[in-house]
Amino acid sequence: MEKLVQNNIINNVFAIEDSYIDERIAKIERTTDWNADLYLAMRYQLLKEKGNNSKLIQRDVGDRRDTYLQTRFQLLDSKYHKKSKVSSDKRKNTTSPTTTTTTTTTTSSSSTNNKTNNNNQTKTPTSTTKPTSTTTNNKTHNLTVPTTNANNNNNQSSPIPSSVKVAQQPVSSSSTTTTTAAAGPIANNDFSFSGMHHIFDSHKKSISRVRFANNDRDLLAFSSDDGTLSICNSLKPSVISVLNGHSNSPIIDFIWTNNNDYIITIGLDSTMIIWNVKTAKPEKLVKDAGVCTAITNHPLKPTIVFVSDKNIIKSYDIKSATWVGKPLKAMNQITTMQFESRGNYLFVGDSMGYINIYNFKETLIPISKAQISKAPISSLVSQYWKSGEKLNLSMLANCKDNVMRVINISSLQSGVMAVTREYGLPLKSATHPQLQVKSIFCPTLKDRDGLYCVTGTADGVVNLFDTQSTKKSPLNQLMGHASTVVNIDWNTDESLLASADSTGTVILWNRRPRTN
Repeated sequence: MEKLVQNNIINNVFAIEDSYIDERIAKIERTTDWNADLYLAMRYQLLKEKGNNSKLIQRDVGDRRDTYLQTRFQLLDSKYHKKSKVSSDKRKNTTSPTTTTTTTTTTSSSSTNNKTNNNNQTKTPTSTTKPTSTTTNNKTHNLTVPTTNANNNNNQSSPIPSSVKVAQQPVSSSSTTTTTAAAGPIANNDFSFSGMHHIFDSHKKSISRVRFANNDRDLLAFSSDDGTLSICNSLKPSVISVLNGHSNSPIIDFIWTNNNDYIITIGLDSTMIIWNVKTAKPEKLVKDAGVCTAITNHPLKPTIVFVSDKNIIKSYDIKSATWVGKPLKAMNQITTMQFESRGNYLFVGDSMGYINIYNFKETLIPISKAQISKAPISSLVSQYWKSGEKLNLSMLANCKDNVMRVINISSLQSGVMAVTREYGLPLKSATHPQLQVKSIFCPTLKDRDGLYCVTGTADGVVNLFDTQSTKKSPLNQLMGHASTVVNIDWNTDESLLASADSTGTVILWNRRPRTN
């Protein structure tokens, strides 16, 4: 059995068992001095021994122990869920410096930790800078790009370091290990998690996109390569409806309209469908959408959506059900696009690694372009954020050269941008190179400065970063997936994080309450 799949099955089993350990231990008539930590240490050691002795047998290619995990989760949740919050709060006050969440989490915060895990974790990429040119309508700007040795990540080890001896170093509650320099209150940028909130596993093919509704804590939707889209409640997890209208062709992407009344999907069948969320019925089937590769909506024009037909950008008015404006032809095939939040500029990523900036008034006007990679850009998002009193604008790009890049935009009017940080990560799946691994910024909150992001990876790990930190190690890592994490999204207040993988699983993670 493949080592990574085996370890992820162990992680999944261990994570669910661990979520309810306090309540279970409390009901056990103990004749020894065992506590929750010792029980978990022994449980983990037995799981590892079973794996090492080849007693974990892979039954099929997509084997994740779905049925067992879901049944076990539901059983434990039905017995212990009401008491889990009380127990969790109690343990927060008694946790030792080595703590855990309900995923496999590694927070690197000291040189000692980095040295200890040097052979088992991704090495921090070294970087130098080299000038690249940014072409605008009238002139060429210099684009400074840190060059990262991304090959450091090619030989990634198992999510749980094999050198850890669990019996000698027991962990407290979860299948993740969060290493901190010292115990203390959770800071705003710690991004600690208390466990898995729910697992959706109704889709058996890859998830193509997961999105919470705009400014919503609860409403969630995710589309799949099986041609369907699920709309769910996340706080009290349940599937509200399943949309099926793309003739079993994969759904490439979808968006919520600004008021969350409609969902618009684009599929590999060259159609675009406008769905009524309340009725779960299609209101309009657009058959002449073309081979759509990306879709985005205008933040201030709620009825206008933009789609890319290979290398052509065109706009559609869902109210009048007509194509509007003049199509714009780009140089290369478009892979991703998004408007900045004020709606004045459109950012476009393409298959040749270029970022294109367009000014939007009544039509799209090219401003500048810059090549940040020779590989396709799989995701591109932008966000305004504060640093003290200064308002900044940055973009986050995942590329198929296994590098995630943070780009600072110093002037929108002239399109001047610069790559300020690079992270070497496994973003291209060796077995499924067509997968588009996406990253996002964390929401901008009034009481928090700085810029934080989260990304999926091809090795099944969710990574969270402080993009302004001098350290390139992640703030946290969530390990619960057994395949490529293709997409992630936060709800509006960062209380839940949704991550989706290439086998159709969507996991909701509970973030611990933020403290000042």
